[in-house]
Amino acid sequence: MNNIYLFLLVLIPLFTFSLNCGYAQSCYVQKLDPSGIDISQYQTTLETSACQLRDAFPAQYINDFKVFSYGFYLHTPPTTGGIPQILSLIKYQTSMEGEYYMLISKQSDSTGVYTRFFIDLSLPDTGVFSCLPPSKQLLLADKIQAEVEKTYLELGNSPFSYAQAEQKGMEVLKNTIFQIIQGNCCIMTPQEICELFRVKHFESAPVEILPSSPNKPDKPESLSSIYITDYANLDISSGGEAYIIEEEFNTAYFSFLSQQGKNTKIFITANTNFCDAASTVYADVTSEFDDPSNLFTAWYHVWENPDVTKPDTLYAMLKVSAEQFQNITGSYQGGVSYQGCTSAQSATIDADVSFALEMLDTAIAKISRYDGTNPAEVHTSLDNNFGGITNSFFAGWIKLNLYLLKGMGPWAGYDCVANGDGFCGTTTMAYTIWCVPFFDIRICDPYYFSHSPLDRSTTIIHEWVHKYGCNFDLGYDWEPDYPDNSAITQLFNADSFAEFVKDVW
Repeated sequence: MNNIYLFLLVLIPLFTFSLNCGYAQSCYVQKLDPSGIDISQYQTTLETSACQLRDAFPAQYINDFKVFSYGFYLHTPPTTGGIPQILSLIKYQTSMEGEYYMLISKQSDSTGVYTRFFIDLSLPDTGVFSCLPPSKQLLLADKIQAEVEKTYLELGNSPFSYAQAEQKGMEVLKNTIFQIIQGNCCIMTPQEICELFRVKHFESAPVEILPSSPNKPDKPESLSSIYITDYANLDISSGGEAYIIEEEFNTAYFSFLSQQGKNTKIFITANTNFCDAASTVYADVTSEFDDPSNLFTAWYHVWENPDVTKPDTLYAMLKVSAEQFQNITGSYQGGVSYQGCTSAQSATIDADVSFALEMLDTAIAKISRYDGTNPAEVHTSLDNNFGGITNSFFAGWIKLNLYLLKGMGPWAGYDCVANGDGFCGTTTMAYTIWCVPFFDIRICDPYYFSHSPLDRSTTIIHEWVHKYGCNFDLGYDWEPDYPDNSAITQLFNADSFAEFVKDVW
């Protein structure tokens, strides 16, 4: 045991020393860089840009500010929030060397050199900078990171252009400092907000912002429920259909998961949330979005285009924890109840449930690869089952619903009921009551069992959509006017989802 402690005592100083290797200048400090790139040739120009940035600060801060640059190699993928753990050590080391700084970290990995940039800031937050608390500094750091990555992309993602990308980041911070000194504390323009969400790989769709509903509070801090927080207070329309975003999530999926103690968080933001000096919305939502304990997190941003002749944009990012879903599914495996069913019927239903989950896995995998056109079967099925809307953002919403079906489907219980009894008509395969979590799905005997495994499993999915998605029967694929249903109608229709899964299987 003593040898282990001795090893740790030796390792920590050595690792800290390794982070310190590099070039030390007055304004720009280059630390460890294992990339193999000859970085010495860029040090003079980077020092010049860093000194120009330092000199933008009021006199009392100039001697306390520096730009630090690190390079690191990522051996294994990050597992929490997409942020490599080594960054925590780099930040700690940097904080020991200066009170105020701009930290640029460059990641190299198995895919190449300088594949990702990270920006961290420690700036004054008093006096003229009182409108720049830590929550706003996080937003500013992400704004700079977006501009750095945009510049690097425009330069062909060449590792030999890293210095120009870093200089762009320093220029953005310098201009922001000038702006704040002049009394303008709104650090994000609409175009910069647009670029931020683009670099963060949010899905996007053109929309029109509508006047807020008269029954909504004026600019509320929180609206709807414990798991939906609407900071935007904006309604939108897309394709001629009006949407109140938070109401789209007001289903049994999320309310039941919240009641079960599962973290499901949905956030809706707007441009104004990023400009208010006192607002911590961006920092708060970012923290929640990166929280691995959340089963499901969605972030919608309603971007208002300053050019009134052009459409607004809805940005969206959905994150589902596969591990959390596995925990839910695993805790209920073997616990499905069968009432009034023979052992053979129970075995058949059990196989049908397994096949339904396999179909959902296939549909999720295909829709995850969907780019708006391919795979072709996804495009065709969206067109056929969801009112002709086929864009990738809409597909993301369908994917979310399929994830939730997969996670909650194994919870269902089943009762075998004779055809002709209650709602089990002579040609009814199964039925359930909408939005009642503990009401078992009725399997209609013998009509259900007379169908193929594909038809039975599609029916199981259909009933799950009723039970957990609160969807109605607003049309069946065999009806002549089914293709004429609007996208909104199909979103609330159980058969749309079941047939989509069947089509892409």
